[in-house]
Amino acid sequence: MLTQELETWSLGKSVFLRRERDIWDQLQRQKGLLAGANELLAAQSTEVEDLRLCCADAKVEAAMAQDQVAPLAARVKELEKELTRVAGERDVFRSRAREAMASGKVLVGQLGAEQSAHQLMKGALNEALTVVEASRTEAVVWRGKAEELGREASRASEAARVEAQRLKEKVEAPRVEAQRWKEKAEASQVEAQHWGQKAEVGERLRGALHTGVNRALAVIASHYIGVDLQAISDGYVLPDDDEEADEAVAKLMEAAVGPGSALAKLFEEEVVPPPPSANAGGPEP
Repeated sequence: MLTQELETWSLGKSVFLRRERDIWDQLQRQKGLLAGANELLAAQSTEVEDLRLCCADAKVEAAMAQDQVAPLAARVKELEKELTRVAGERDVFRSRAREAMASGKVLVGQLGAEQSAHQLMKGALNEALTVVEASRTEAVVWRGKAEELGREASRASEAARVEAQRLKEKVEAPRVEAQRWKEKAEASQVEAQHWGQKAEVGERLRGALHTGVNRALAVIASHYIGVDLQAISDGYVLPDDDEEADEAVAKLMEAAVGPGSALAKLFEEEVVPPPPSANAGGPEP
């Protein structure tokens, strides 16, 4: 009877030890799952912090290009709102993870619970892992959006540089036009001086002509007493026919070449000024 009781007690102890070992093995696996969940949460926190830093850098770049790219400011605000939403979701994920950890602690305290409780805990951990993975995917998406925002800021900066170059060329155009008008004014001034010189030469030639005619009439009056100088001042006395008049003028001019040259020689000193000597200075002002 004692031997049977010992066998029964030994069998019960073996069953108890086997059951305890299974429970401790399950506990170790639950601890491993909890440690993995904690690592995933830590990695998620690091990625969210990286995303926050990237968004802060994008915000700084957007502020530098704010004068050229005003719409980016609204985009940055939207990104900040989305980041706040992601941070809130991260807090929710952490809360769920803490709940999962609390559930794990409850499971540790309830080593003798039924297998259904372990299945519920496993489902809760799977849900936490799914939520963490979804959050990681969302963080990757927002990182891509932040990089796209940086590229948009670069393109806006380049567009602003091109616009500044165009405005510079537009400002330079009036200066070039003013220079062209200045050159035209200088050319007009030179041309006016040229025409003034021509007018002066014409006036001198007119004075020389009048002096020569006056001297010729005076010579005629000295040779022919009582000659009608007023009638001579009316010009040639010619036939009415044009051809005959041209022939008469040609004959008169031919006959007057020799005497006219001799008479002009007498008045050259009065009409034409002598050339300046080499030692003569310039005209007085």
